[in-house]
Amino acid sequence: MQFLADLEFEGAKPATLAMHRGNFRQFQHFGMTDLADFHKRNIKRFLMERRTAGNRTNTIRNHLKTFRRFGRWLECEQFVTESPSRDVPYPRQERTPPVIPTLEEFVEIKAAAKTVSSNTWLARRFVYLIDFLALTGARITSARQVRLRDIDWGRGIMKLDDPKNNTYYYFPIDGRLESLLQRLLAFRREYARVYLKLGAFEESEDDFLLFGKHPSIALGDKTIRRQFGQLSQKL
Repeated sequence: MQFLADLEFEGAKPATLAMHRGNFRQFQHFGMTDLADFHKRNIKRFLMERRTAGNRTNTIRNHLKTFRRFGRWLECEQFVTESPSRDVPYPRQERTPPVIPTLEEFVEIKAAAKTVSSNTWLARRFVYLIDFLALTGARITSARQVRLRDIDWGRGIMKLDDPKNNTYYYFPIDGRLESLLQRLLAFRREYARVYLKLGAFEESEDDFLLFGKHPSIALGDKTIRRQFGQLSQKL
């Protein structure tokens, strides 16, 4: 096919060529075997049929990427004056809501954390993390980004990031959460010298990440998760 040959000549990656080639095979099964079959109505019908068949949104978007790239090629080669897929919108990405553990599961995970090694710094930190997640309902990626300056003791609120949606929100600090934060800060300051030895020096206490930022922290989480089994994967 000349379209794919031109893409290969332009330096397209093998994975990209394989994606377009596979998409064209599906177009042919749908009955789009001739250049005249690639018009807007057929493109929309094909995408709708794929959605009805249960294809994922990303798969449908990849089909449309091929239509768009092929349409630009048709324009460049002057087969058409306007790409038939130009005004066909991309389907919206579907956001899967996070699966939050129940309170009973949090208790079970916390108990497992204590059995790993209650004397190690990583295990103690993980117990605090479990309590924090249980009280706030935050994801583990959000908890890792909380700094001391994100806590407004006067207003009784705490700023939490939502990395997946590229936004943030404020969470009220009740008595239980305030007690946990105070204990966590005391624990954090206690081990500040550990951070100095690891080369993770913070210039001011306001920049403290409550749960640390050294690469060994993430490694510790993975090690503990493996010992918990599948339950902790919800975190």
